[in-house]
Amino acid sequence: MVRPSLDVALRVGVGGSAVVAGVHGGELYGPEVHVALRKTPWYRQCPIVQDPRAFKKSSLRGELLAVYAEVDALLSPFSCEGSTDCCRFGITGREPYPTAIERAELEIAVRARGGLPRPRSLPVAGERRCPLLTDEGRCSIYEARPFGCRTFFCARASGPSRLPRAEIQRLGRRVLTLSERYAPADPHAAPLSRLALGGG
Repeated sequence: MVRPSLDVALRVGVGGSAVVAGVHGGELYGPEVHVALRKTPWYRQCPIVQDPRAFKKSSLRGELLAVYAEVDALLSPFSCEGSTDCCRFGITGREPYPTAIERAELEIAVRARGGLPRPRSLPVAGERRCPLLTDEGRCSIYEARPFGCRTFFCARASGPSRLPRAEIQRLGRRVLTLSERYAPADPHAAPLSRLALGGG
């Protein structure tokens, strides 16, 4: 058996136990290699990709929440009237693309509230409402909202004349770096409206 490369070897938390997955020469090595590899020195250096239960207590989550707190403080001089237009992607023409680590945080929040909101009214054509928005016009997981939601302000927002874009970009790169550590095989962003959250 060829040992998986360090840069693509993963330790994955599954049901409280660790298994190894890795790629070498285009071949995937899954849980069957775990027993043979778990005692090797490189195993302990592998990046960790965790299920939502393990991620909830991880240091990576703590780092993500610290970035969220930093960007919230940075943008505290800005405010909006809470029209929720930014939560209707068909209206703004823009949609958040959470990274892998942000999707893990969303998963924790959605599961904690018992699943996604269940709209009582039919969707408005062309509105493309965020699946996390309630019928009352509130974000159902506001504290866990992704970076893109925290940093977007519509034309009705009030505050300083300019957003601190350089600082926002710096913090955005930190989120991406965290996501690369969390999910090296697929750290990339995905459209919020297409995510299957809460087991959905």
